[in-house]
Amino acid sequence: PPKPRRPTRIPRGINERRLREKKARSDTKRGRSGRNWG
Repeated sequence: PPKPRRPTRIPRGINERRLREKKARSDTKRGRSGRNWG
């Protein structure tokens, strides 16, 4: 059976940052620059 993906040593900061980046990206919808608008 497939092993369940479990976070290994992932600091909360990074997780939050990734979430924020995703939101910003979908908000701006400007391709790769989305992260810069952050």
